[in-house]
Amino acid sequence: MTPTLLRILFGLMWAVLGVLASWVSFVSLQKQAQSINPKDTALLKKLPKVMAGRIIKMLLIALAIYLALRMNIVYALVFVVALTITTLVLVINLNRQTNKLFDDRN
Repeated sequence: MTPTLLRILFGLMWAVLGVLASWVSFVSLQKQAQSINPKDTALLKKLPKVMAGRIIKMLLIALAIYLALRMNIVYALVFVVALTITTLVLVINLNRQTNKLFDDRN
């Protein structure tokens, strides 16, 4: 393989990893948020588990950024941009779905 092709493949790999990291993090956060019931007295027992999961995900993303930086700063930027854009798209889609459900109820 030529060095240029290898750089492109690594860039694509980091972009895909950024999209997957964002999607996994967002979906797990969404499921955790839906499982929380404010009337539930066991809510305080669930909170440390939720927080530990978020911290672990944040540390894994930090590790991915570190590894990408060790390879090349461009790969880290590709990862962060893919992560950010995917998160933005997921939030916008969730907001639209929530607004549509709210409008349908009224």
